[in-house]
Amino acid sequence: MPTTHQDFERERLYEEIWSEPVSKVAKRYQISDVGLRNICIGLDIPVPPAGHWAKVAAGKPVKRPPLPLTKGPTPESLVESARIWLARNACHASWFERLTIAIEAQTVAKTVLEADVKSGEDIQPARLFTDAMTVNYADPLVAKVWRRCSKSEDT
Repeated sequence: MPTTHQDFERERLYEEIWSEPVSKVAKRYQISDVGLRNICIGLDIPVPPAGHWAKVAAGKPVKRPPLPLTKGPTPESLVESARIWLARNACHASWFERLTIAIEAQTVAKTVLEADVKSGEDIQPARLFTDAMTVNYADPLVAKVWRRCSKSEDT
């Protein structure tokens, strides 16, 4: 039976995937190894390269890159924000689904913001919300993100 809620810290996942193959870790979380790799990439967690575990088994030295510091919001805060937003909209999702939503939202936001910064548009985060958790759909930047997300759903 699939787990509906998986919480772990970024540091813990890093330790897990560098302690045993991603395929074994993924089975514990009941997702594919490709899915777990994508989650790690989205969380900026270095993943062991192909051949890593063969080298370990052969007793050869391997390099383990350090876990980089996060830039911007933490994964935990993004997942919690997704949970709150979903709850406000009478929806529920597993931890991994919320993480996927958060990563995609972050990607879309970066893409849109980079384009607007290049165009010289004045970006004011306060105008993006009508209150602490309600998005201001009348704002041109929010509308642009909304259109981008709508296009993603169609593909």
